Amino acid sequence: MARSTPGRASGHLGLVIAVLIVAAPLSPRGPAGTAPWWEARLVLAVRGGYEVKAPAASFTGEFAYGARWAGILEPDGPDVLLYHARTEEREWRLSERAVRPEGTVVLTEKDAPWRPELRVHYVLRLEGELIFDVTVQGFKVPVGASPDRVDLDLPASREHGGAAAGGYDDFVTGGTNRIALRADALDKRSVEKPFAWAWKRERWVALASGTTVRLSGAHKVSGTVTLVRHD
Repeated sequence: MARSTPGRASGHLGLVIAVLIVAAPLSPRGPAGTAPWWEARLVLAVRGGYEVKAPAASFTGEFAYGARWAGILEPDGPDVLLYHARTEEREWRLSERAVRPEGTVVLTEKDAPWRPELRVHYVLRLEGELIFDVTVQGFKVPVGASPDRVDLDLPASREHGGAAAGGYDDFVTGGTNRIALRADALDKRSVEKPFAWAWKRERWVALASGTTVRLSGAHKVSGTVTLVRHD
């Protein structure tokens, strides 16, 4: 079993659930010699669209992505260790329409050299809650031929979506992007909680080529986070 050095947040973040990377698949018995331990699961789906308007072309796209993450929590004094087990992609679809003076081209996810990726960065134990820090990484748009591409804004939980992430939190239009369970979920046999939010933003982006494009994006997120206790 390969492990990385545990990462810990500082100071005001409170008690931190450290992160370890596990190369082996999720074990049905959990970490050897540990009791209790918790099976953690997070399922996320996002559907959205975007528009890139450049001086010589416009690109309009729609996408759908879904993934399931699994891990293990084990006690570590007042903290808990988080072991990553696996992430499975459940859906990835993309359709982009490029309109230029010479004609229109439609591309799909098969034409994209990259794809999104669900990441659970860490979990905080803070003020009676277990708070999951989650993002969906990648991809750049437009997929079609363009001298420059920009990163499309994709889902980020509240712990990750502040100013450092471009102010993602400020553009949540419905629901909440806080993914959390009550800390007493650790005392229960099984707990599952749904989450959902909507997001929308329009902005001008200056590109390396010297041109400026208008990027509009919107998406809806839904999912569940689950803990199952094993004694």
